[in-house]
Amino acid sequence: MNELRARVALLDWPASAIAEIQNFNGEHVLHLNGCPNHRSACGPALDALLGWMARAAPGSYGLLYWRDDEGDTPAGSNNFQVTVLAQGTLTVRLDPFLSPRVPTLEDGWEPDGD
Repeated sequence: MNELRARVALLDWPASAIAEIQNFNGEHVLHLNGCPNHRSACGPALDALLGWMARAAPGSYGLLYWRDDEGDTPAGSNNFQVTVLAQGTLTVRLDPFLSPRVPTLEDGWEPDGD
């Protein structure tokens, strides 16, 4: 737990992203939340942290939903991806619930011609 706390403390993320360790009913939970404007702002550090978690705490589990509207990720810019941590392994899966963003979450944008 001390090494995880140290790693979280070293994250140099923008104000639009949060990493904190919380205790719920006796269980330690790493809570990650944010909406950075560019993946490069915290993406590499996030990947490193999750990779470390998979190796150092193989009993950990969790889901991280994310969407990269500027990238050419496997899901494309209109879809969410889910990073899954389970049994010491990280896998990336396509999201079946919130994707595609348009029209599932938002209406399509049409220029008004002005």
